[in-house]
Amino acid sequence: MTLDEAPSTPAPRAPAGLLDETRRHWRQIWGSRVASAWDRDSDLVALTRYIRLLDRWLRYDALLREAPLVRGSQGQVRPNPLSLRMDAVEGQVRGLEEQLGLTPAARLRLGIELVEKRVTRWTYPEDIDVEEDPLAGLR
Repeated sequence: MTLDEAPSTPAPRAPAGLLDETRRHWRQIWGSRVASAWDRDSDLVALTRYIRLLDRWLRYDALLREAPLVRGSQGQVRPNPLSLRMDAVEGQVRGLEEQLGLTPAARLRLGIELVEKRVTRWTYPEDIDVEEDPLAGLR
């Protein structure tokens, strides 16, 4: 499947309660060319799950930046146990990114090719004589 344009239909409404950053990402992925490969009826559930998990990961990340270490039950300093939950959520996010074609490698595996529009005609600068043989002086 070759995709050279973003979908012309607007993004579905983002799930309620998302961070601003996550809401921006929702609009961004729905405005991308890969969104043309999604079936809104059947893929919306997976995309909603993906964006909610990403939102949770971003929230965990903010909390862990504030408190990467906590005191344990005996008063010892230890890594914040939230980091284990964050790792689990990250694994789920990565799995959905692969299923939905949200990484370059995933798009290759899914057979999705994003085509950039390219200029097909090249013009010579005005000061170059195209009739002149560029190799003439080397012979």
